[in-house]
Amino acid sequence: MKNLNVVTWTTMISCFGVHGKADEVLNLFKKMNVLGFKPNSVTLTGILASCSHSGHITQSKKIFNSIRSSYGFEPGMVKTVPSASVWGALLGGSLVHRNVETGEVAVRHLFEMEPKNASNYVALCSIYDSRGMWKDASWVRLKVRRLRLDKTPGFSWISIRGEIHTFYQGNSSFSLDQKTLETLEWIIRTPLFVHSEI
Repeated sequence: MKNLNVVTWTTMISCFGVHGKADEVLNLFKKMNVLGFKPNSVTLTGILASCSHSGHITQSKKIFNSIRSSYGFEPGMVKTVPSASVWGALLGGSLVHRNVETGEVAVRHLFEMEPKNASNYVALCSIYDSRGMWKDASWVRLKVRRLRLDKTPGFSWISIRGEIHTFYQGNSSFSLDQKTLETLEWIIRTPLFVHSEI
């Protein structure tokens, strides 16, 4: 692009961040500073979210600590910006890195913002499971049951003769004819290298 501005830099930083490319985010942030563009609070929030989601905790702390001195923002201004998607990204990073403390902070905010979103409870439960914290995981499962939250199961779909059929694990309502069942069983029994020849 010939005409760069804070919006274009922020957009690229945010897009790389959403796709988990923290190294690219940090490189763009460095270039942005070298070329004399001053980040705004949206830019800084995107950078911090990307760093925390990707496990760049040291770099994230360094940037956060420089907000006031280098960019003239009060950290409180940045703290008020995070939405459920930012907290969700932090929770996702905590799940990937099995970070209980950060996950609990993120999920506390998410429980307030989206109390009926079962995915947040599932993520917290998975963090506890990954660290062998069975009592905590059981407490979360119990809370989900008490709140009567249902997580929508993932499903697959297939088009047969122009008609869409959906199915998910444990669903026996989808009927398959004998030929389809035989083919499915053959695929399951056949070694992987043969599949490429089909």
